[in-house]
Amino acid sequence: TFETFRDIVHQCSQQFDLVVIDCPPANSHVNIASIYASTDIFVVSTTSSDSIEKINLVNQMIDNISSVIESNVSPEELAGVIKPQLKGIVLTMGVENTVGLDVAKEHVKHSWGNLFMDPIIPRAVVATYSVGECVPVIKSKPQEKISRRYTELFKEVLSRVK
Repeated sequence: TFETFRDIVHQCSQQFDLVVIDCPPANSHVNIASIYASTDIFVVSTTSSDSIEKINLVNQMIDNISSVIESNVSPEELAGVIKPQLKGIVLTMGVENTVGLDVAKEHVKHSWGNLFMDPIIPRAVVATYSVGECVPVIKSKPQEKISRRYTELFKEVLSRVK
């Protein structure tokens, strides 16, 4: 059940500073359970218009789940209830210096304002090889631009969840 998953995530959060649940933005049981169990949501999207539109889907899911959480507690308890919040939107697989990336970036900035997160994670062949080797790209190729961007992104995520 969603409550069981939420309890497990809560138990993990007692032992770790940050618990990351990685799932694609889609309307599925995994996503619903993940949002229900989360406090801070970061949406990762490629720069395609279809992917960017899924940000709206995730935001609607967050709103719906927050409403369900609110409706299941008394007004006295509501102040202490932690609801999921969208904290940031990350664009990935962007090809730098292209019109497509510029359009995607401006669309997200216009639609979501300060939720847009810089840096954008570029498309990189070394990332594909890194996945095949089961080694994080920031470890296998720390000098690559993509590794530096991921490091910047991690710092930005940490600043938004503190």
